[in-house]
Amino acid sequence: MNALANHSFIKMNGLGNEIVVVDMRASPQAITAADARAAAAAAPYDQLMAVYPPRAVGTDAYVRIYNNDGSEAGACGNGMRCVADILFKQSGNSTLTVETRAGLLACFRGDAPLTSTVDMGQPRFHWTEIPLAEEFFDTRAIELQVGPIELRQLGGVGEVEHPLDRIDVVVRDAQTLLQALAHRGRHRR
Repeated sequence: MNALANHSFIKMNGLGNEIVVVDMRASPQAITAADARAAAAAAPYDQLMAVYPPRAVGTDAYVRIYNNDGSEAGACGNGMRCVADILFKQSGNSTLTVETRAGLLACFRGDAPLTSTVDMGQPRFHWTEIPLAEEFFDTRAIELQVGPIELRQLGGVGEVEHPLDRIDVVVRDAQTLLQALAHRGRHRR
């Protein structure tokens, strides 16, 4: 039986992310990847925030975070703001500490509804601390694949920077990259 069966949920918008919050505190059951995928098929979401009873002393809740493909994330700032808003309404507190796989997150109630903030902790900049879909032994030469198969091999990426909303890529063959992006309709001058 699906661990999410018979659990009500709240669907929220966290700055463009579709967030589903499910309260598992009354009957904490482990959610499997299959459970999370089934929930996404029934009520599409970007992240599912499962709120459990606190595990660590001094915390208000333990939250497990699932992506719509069933994989588990360590933290999600927009999702945590949604969870915090619900917990603030329930508790009346102005601050919360929530445990996630990424560690303890401090949440602060905003002056207006839905304006909570979350301290996501110290950013992790070393490449070994950033979860990747596949293992890379040398990040100085990651193969970038964009566009149709005939234009896929663009060469190794020399350097990558990810400052929140963009990614800068240095490639050996810029013309091939521009052709691939133009083919996909994403090239803007």
